[in-house]
Amino acid sequence: RRSWEFLKSTRGISMILALLLLVILVPIVSVYPSRNKARVSSMSSITDTVKGTSNGNGTSANAYDNANPNSSGSLAMDPKDASFFTSRIPPFSTLDPVYDLNLYRYERPANSSPNSRLGPLSRKALPTNAWYQNLLRLGLEEEPTRDHRAYTIPYVIDVAGDIPGVRIHGTRLDATPSQITVTVDEPYALILGAMADGATQGTSLGKGYEVHQATDLGITLQWEAFDMKSTLARGSPYVTMVYNGAVTTPSAVTARSLGLLPTVYSQTSLSDSPIADTNRRVNCESGEVFRVEEEVQLNFVNGQRWVLFVSDAIDMKCQSNQGGPTILQVVPDNNDTESPLIIRAALIMPSMNSESMDGDEAFATEYLGQLRSSKDLFPGELTSVSQSFDVESGTANYAKISFDWDPQSMNSGSGAASDMIMFALPHHKDLMGASVMTTLCTPSLIGPVCLAKGTTWDMVEQLPVVDFQAPRHPDPSHIPAIAAALKDDIRYQIPTNFQIGAGDTYFSGKTVAKLARILLIAEELKDLCELSYNSEGTIAAEYAAACNGLELPSDEDFKTALDQLRGAVTVWIKNNDQAPWVYDGKWGGLVSCGCLYSDGICTNQFPDCPAFTDQGLNFGNGWYNDHHFHYGYHIYSAAVLAHYDEEW
Repeated sequence: RRSWEFLKSTRGISMILALLLLVILVPIVSVYPSRNKARVSSMSSITDTVKGTSNGNGTSANAYDNANPNSSGSLAMDPKDASFFTSRIPPFSTLDPVYDLNLYRYERPANSSPNSRLGPLSRKALPTNAWYQNLLRLGLEEEPTRDHRAYTIPYVIDVAGDIPGVRIHGTRLDATPSQITVTVDEPYALILGAMADGATQGTSLGKGYEVHQATDLGITLQWEAFDMKSTLARGSPYVTMVYNGAVTTPSAVTARSLGLLPTVYSQTSLSDSPIADTNRRVNCESGEVFRVEEEVQLNFVNGQRWVLFVSDAIDMKCQSNQGGPTILQVVPDNNDTESPLIIRAALIMPSMNSESMDGDEAFATEYLGQLRSSKDLFPGELTSVSQSFDVESGTANYAKISFDWDPQSMNSGSGAASDMIMFALPHHKDLMGASVMTTLCTPSLIGPVCLAKGTTWDMVEQLPVVDFQAPRHPDPSHIPAIAAALKDDIRYQIPTNFQIGAGDTYFSGKTVAKLARILLIAEELKDLCELSYNSEGTIAAEYAAACNGLELPSDEDFKTALDQLRGAVTVWIKNNDQAPWVYDGKWGGLVSCGCLYSDGICTNQFPDCPAFTDQGLNFGNGWYNDHHFHYGYHIYSAAVLAHYDEEW
C-alpha cells in the first residue's frame, strides 16, 4: 500500500487570498488610492456593520439573496444574456519586462528548458500551480514515475503503471486533527493502455508521453509507444482513452509490428468473474474471448467496482488468475478502420451520506444507472474557462464564470447536452441550482462533490467590495486588546536579510506583508477612535468608551514603520541585487534568480541563478510553482505602500 498526502494548511488560505489580491486589489488601489479613508470616515459605516446587516460584500443580506441563484431559485439576471456582460477585461500590463522594466533576461540551461514532450506548452510559461503540473515535469529522456501524477477529483492519476497508459487510482480520505490525506491502494489501480498480444505481465516498452493539449480544465496526453491519447479533465467521473484506428502514424505501425493491443490492466486478480453487458459472466481463468456490446463490470477484493464502456462492439479476451494480474485485451480483427476505439473507465464511488449497507447499495445502483445514461459524452481537448463582467453601471458588480467542457461523443454525436455529467465542487453547486444531482455526491479532498449535468456551466457570482479593511469593524469589546498588541507590533522589524533582498520570495513576502498589515490595522484603529469621539449615537458611544485611555501608535512610530516598508518593498520589486527577479527567456515568465543563503547574504549573484537548476529551491519558483501567492504578498505590500505614498 502506498499513500500520497495532500495537506490542507494555512498556506492554502494564503494562496486564495494572494490570488484575489493579484486579480482585484491592485487595480482598485491604482485607481482609487484614497478610497479606504473616505469609507472609514463615514459614521453610517460604523452603524451598519456593527448591526450585522453587511453581508461581507457591501450589501445587505436581502440584496445578496436577490442575486444569489440558489436563494430564490432563479438568477437576478440571465447568465446567458451576452449583452449584460463585457467580453474580457484588458491585460493588466503589456510592458516588456526587459526593455520597459529593466529586468535581467536569463536563458535556461538545456536540462531545464522546455522540451518537445510539452507540445504547445513548450512555447509559453508553465501555468502556475496547475492541478496537472506534475505531469509537465517529464524530461525528454525520462521514464514516468509516481511523481508524475495529478489529483483529478475524484481520482489520482499517474502514468507509471506496468504498461504504457493512464493509471487510475480510486481514493479514500483519512483525517486526523491536523491533516486530511488522500490515500490510494496502488495494486488495485486500473490502467487504460496497451501491451503485447497474449502477454501475461507488464511490458518493458517505454511509457513516455507527450502533452498534446492543455487548458485550465484538462490536459491531453498522447503516448509514444501506441497511437492512443487521453484527455484528463478535472471533475470527470470517467477516465477516457481514445485508440486511433489509423494505421499510417509511426506509433501505429510500430504497435502493429510489436503486436500491441488496447488493454485494460490491473496488478490484482478479480474477486469474481467480469460481467459483460449487465448479464453475462466471463471465464477469465480460461482466457475466454467474449463479445462486448456496451460495457464490462470488474469487481476487486478491496470492494472497488469498475465499469468499462466501449464506443463500438468489440471482442475481448480476459486473463485473471488468483494472485496474478487482470488483463483484458481487444482481440484484433482483419478489418482496418479509421474510426477510433474509445474505452471509458469509471469507479462506482462511495456515497457521501449513506449510513448502512442497504444505503450504500442503493446509492451504487443509482450511481451506476447515471454512469450508463451519461456514458456517451466526454470532455474534449479544448475545454475552457472564461470570465466576463457586467459593466452597465460602470462598476462590475457581477462576474459570469463559464466552463466549456468541449463535449465529444463516443457514438457520433448521439448524446444530448443534458446527458454529460461532471463532478461539481461545493462552490460550483451553490451557483448551479437544479443541474446538480444532490443525491449523487461523494467525498473529495476539497469537500463533497456532486454530479452535475451539462456541457457548459454558467455561474454568476456577486462580486464583493474589495478594500484595505473589512466591511465591518472589530467589535468594541476587542479594541483594547488590539491596541495593546499594536503597541509592540508597530515596532516590528523585518529581518535584516529580507531588507536587503537576501532570501526566498515566499518568506520575504510574508514578513514584508506582515508590516503592511500592521500599518493598516493602526490606521483603522486610529480612524475608528477619532471618528467615535466626534460622532453621536449608541454605537459611536461604545467605540468611544472602548478607545478611552488607549495608547495608540504615535505619528513618529507610524512614519518609522512606513519608511521600513518603503525600503523593503523597493528592494524586492525594483533594486534587488541579491536575488533579483529575472525574465525567463525560454518559458517567458517571471522567476526569482534564487538565493544560496549563508550568513545573512546570498552567496551567488546574477547570472548565477540556482533556481533554474534546483527544483526544490524556493518551493519550485523556477518551475512556476506557487507564484500566485509568493508574488501576492509582495503585490499586497506594494499596494499598501502606494496607499500611503502615491508618489512612490
